Amino acid sequence: MVAASETTQASRRHPATMTHAEAVERARAMADDVRARAGEAEALRRMPEATIQGFVDAGLVRLLTPRAFGGHELAFDAFADATIEIARADGSSGWCFSFLNVHSWLLATFPVEAQEDVWRKNPDARLADVNVPARQAARVDGGYRISGDWPWASGIQHCDWAMLAGLVPAEAGAAGGPPEVRLFLIPREDWPRSRRR
Repeated sequence: MVAASETTQASRRHPATMTHAEAVERARAMADDVRARAGEAEALRRMPEATIQGFVDAGLVRLLTPRAFGGHELAFDAFADATIEIARADGSSGWCFSFLNVHSWLLATFPVEAQEDVWRKNPDARLADVNVPARQAARVDGGYRISGDWPWASGIQHCDWAMLAGLVPAEAGAAGGPPEVRLFLIPREDWPRSRRR
């Protein structure tokens, strides 16, 4: 059970009615911190956790998340303008910031059950996406089994879920049709351990 003070603090941090102007101002307010960590990001070859956590704490990973799941559901231009402010401070941070939001927008096109799986427990869930259908998915009872290595995914070290493209062979008995390309939503705990770093 969450204490009342924690609930109040969370709602203050992530108001459901963030405006376009507020999103841009919050991003602009982060510029000095983002700029100060640019060298660390370069040395790490990934975003420092403090930078990613700053986006979360400012409510900026929810810009395109549906209101039904605690997001701000802002228009795409608000997302673009906030991204520009982050990118002005550091291009790499702007790149990763953009994916934290646009992947939420992509998830919002999935069936509602998938959205609930991701956002019901964590409205700040961070998602990676690889649209290259690098591997095949095998049909199994109740779904699919997907395995393999995908080339890369910006910011995946900080993500809770991955959307991975895979090729689904034509169903048995189909007249030699081409495989389908599908996106599969996979929680971090199901990633191979060597790929979680």
